Order: sequence, then C-alpha cells, then structure tokens
Amino acid sequence: MNRFLLLPLLCLCLFVQALAQGSANDDVSGVLDEGVYTNERYGFTFTVPQGWQPVSEEQLQAIEQRMNTGATDVRPFIVLLRPAPNGEPPDLIFISGARLKPFSGISRNAAMAYFKALPKSKTTRVIRPADSFLLGGMLVAREDFQSASDGREEYMANMAILIRDRLISVQVSSVSAERMEQAVQTASDNTEFEPDWVSRSNKSEPANPEEKPARISEATLLGLLQTKVAAQLPEGLEPSEIKMPISMHVLVSAKGDVQKVWVFEGLSTLAWSAVQAVRQWHFRPYLQDHKPVPVESTITFFFR
Repeated sequence: MNRFLLLPLLCLCLFVQALAQGSANDDVSGVLDEGVYTNERYGFTFTVPQGWQPVSEEQLQAIEQRMNTGATDVRPFIVLLRPAPNGEPPDLIFISGARLKPFSGISRNAAMAYFKALPKSKTTRVIRPADSFLLGGMLVAREDFQSASDGREEYMANMAILIRDRLISVQVSSVSAERMEQAVQTASDNTEFEPDWVSRSNKSEPANPEEKPARISEATLLGLLQTKVAAQLPEGLEPSEIKMPISMHVLVSAKGDVQKVWVFEGLSTLAWSAVQAVRQWHFRPYLQDHKPVPVESTITFFFR
C-alpha cells in the first residue's frame, strides 16, 4: 500500500482498536454510483469533487483488510486522491465508519472525547485541538495533526460524529497545510447529511445557494422567536424523566421559517419529536444592512 495512506490508517486503527467491536451488518458501506456516494444507513451523501479520483474497489478492500484486526470493524466508505504538484504524494479524502459499542443516538461530544483519547506518536503533534466544525450542514468534531516522516511534513484533519453505532469519520491529509484546508472545505461542500433526524420544512421557500446565511448566536436567534411549539413526547414518557436536551443546528429563511434542522447531540428516540416541534417555530426576520437574510444557529431543546 502507498506510504501516503499509512498515517491516516495508522491513526484510525489505533483509535478504534480499543473501542470498536465486530458486526455482521453488510448494509453499512453505502454505494458509489455515477460520482455520488450514498449511505442510507447513516444518512449522508458525498459527491466526488472535480479533480479527485476514487480508488478502485480492489484497493478499498485491501484498505479494509489492513484496518480490521481482531474484533474491530472499520468500513472505508470511500477514498479519494488528488494529484499534488512537483511529484509529491497526492492529497487524500478518506471517509470511513468505525463501529463502536452500542449507542442509539447522535453525538458530536462523543467524537470529541474520542479524539482526546487518540494515541499520538512521537512524530505527531496536534495543531488544532478538538472543536466544532460544520461539515455538510452537521456540527461535528474536528482535530488537526502535523507529523514528520522521512523528512517530509504531513498534515491531517479528522472530522467525525457518532451516529447510531458508528463513528463516521472524514479524514483529509496533504503535505501542505494550505492544500489540506482547501480539501477540508471541498469535503464539507460536497457532503450532505439527510438522515431521518434531519428535517426540511415544507412551508419554507427553497434556499438560494448563492445567498450564504449569516451565523448568529443561539441567544440572538431565540430573541427573534415569535411562535414556539412544544414537542410531543413518546407515549409513557414524562418531561421530568429526560435528563439531557437535544442540540440542533438550524437554517432559518429570510422570512423567519425554519428551513432545515440537523440534530448533532441527543438520543434518536427523542430527536424526531424535537425536530417536529422546532420546524414549526417561526422567527422575526433577521436584518443585515436593513435587509432580511437567512441565518444559521444552534438550538438547545429542553423537554419541559
């Protein structure tokens, strides 16, 4: 296997060895068809960007065999390469799913905790501590590394979120920090999360792709709230029994309608109830230079 694949493979193998467990499920790997990778089980798509080339099915199988030892179950969903100048190793986008101990929900914080537990070699240093990052509309964890091998520097960004039973990871590596960051943005722009706990509102007008929403704080967004709808809890469950809120990332139109809701922290059994409620909320338009503009922000939804 080419040397430029070894760093991300080694990091991920060390990462999941103590946490992952085997699985007999065969529907987790998704499908690459006409330049679009689709994973229905974990609810996301990835469009192969221009200038990037997926590795062959044979190479993907070889990577999977190398990563899985003992009871681990890591699925390399898709691996893409982009030629680098001056004969340097190509840039890499590596999307995978490591099966962890049973978990029913969505958790960015769990991914952050795992990043902090990731073993570091003597030649690897963290250049960006674990923090939030917007990947395809979803708030995920991100941590960046720099390493030196054979006199050559390598940079790697690791973005991940725990969904249901797997740590969904998007790793980007390059010999240049600038090219790595460019590839990170490419990966984010070409990823879209559309699982059952992401919801578009039918009453909102389609988003204008050329109109970038303004990022505002949760306090600012809630200060614009006009209509609030309570969640319908699953039968037999009382609000006092729910100890943790549902954390969401929302896109609100220029008219104040909730266009889209992503859950990035919370239990799957409660997420849909919260999503159904929030997508009926209505806000006063947010003004920027005296003009209503779409906004994106977070909402912490409490069941009470």
